[in-house]
Amino acid sequence: VDGPKRINPNSFQAYANHLNDYVTYMNNNNVDLYAISIQNEPDYAHDWTEWSAQECVDFIKGYGNIISCKLMTPESFQYRKTLYDPILNDPQALANVDIFGTHLYGTPYSNFPYPLFEQNGTGKELWMTEVYTDSQYDANLWNDGIINQDHHALKVAEHIHYAMVDGNFQTYVFWPIRRYYALIHDG
Repeated sequence: VDGPKRINPNSFQAYANHLNDYVTYMNNNNVDLYAISIQNEPDYAHDWTEWSAQECVDFIKGYGNIISCKLMTPESFQYRKTLYDPILNDPQALANVDIFGTHLYGTPYSNFPYPLFEQNGTGKELWMTEVYTDSQYDANLWNDGIINQDHHALKVAEHIHYAMVDGNFQTYVFWPIRRYYALIHDG
């Protein structure tokens, strides 16, 4: 298929059933999922399904309450508030979601705070579920001779700090753990 892949809103019930089937499958294999996300990076979606913000709201409103574990929002690849604002501004959608999940690829520190989430998201969790700060940053490079350069491990620590302190995230997942620029080198 050329162009973006879209979910047909007439398939929302089947998709909710699919998510529940996955939760059941994992439970039957001794994995108790804490939460499930609706879609990875629906605003990037080169090789997977693209969702509009309104489609996310419609799915969460109509089917979020039947998902058999905690429900996480779709995860914007760049913490684009245009994906989350409609959920936060819709009381029905907001009631059906437990966790706001996002990725921070290329997101400047100044965009980490989220006043609308602080205002409307009471009782909801805010998770940063995937990032590596930049291919230049090396999470395992501690050479004091390069401490002020962008590929020093302290830049990763700085990123975590601003996400947790200014962004008020409860969870921060540095992804991946093993790669040439990660905590454990693979080369």
